[in-house]
Amino acid sequence: MGAIVLFVFAKFAAYSVFCAQAPRWFAFPEPNSVSFGVRWGAARLLIGIAAGVPIAFIFAMAEDAGLPVFLNYAVSFVPTRYLEWLLLFLFFRASRELPFGVRANAWILMGVAVSLAFDLVAWTVLEFSNVNLKFFC
Repeated sequence: MGAIVLFVFAKFAAYSVFCAQAPRWFAFPEPNSVSFGVRWGAARLLIGIAAGVPIAFIFAMAEDAGLPVFLNYAVSFVPTRYLEWLLLFLFFRASRELPFGVRANAWILMGVAVSLAFDLVAWTVLEFSNVNLKFFC
């Protein structure tokens, strides 16, 4: 249980640090980027928790279809991670006049990379320990 709490906290911290860079990346005024990062990092974490249900469903279907683990991951996690970061962008741009273009898509893809890096850590822990983080990735 402690490993799951540590993993979730580390993911929240990474999301917060990444989100704190958004005002500078998109060049909009934000009086406190740390507060912005924590607020939107928490939102991203909650989106990820909610997305765990469809990920688990897609993952189970792909597993039943006999896909190798790597391909199963690519089919279930990668598109969902993109949609999670897109949703976060759409939420925080709602009160700002931010266009959805190359810059927004680059930010979303960098966010996906942050998520995938933590997924890779979780999968590595799963392979080499007795810790079960299966759907907390």
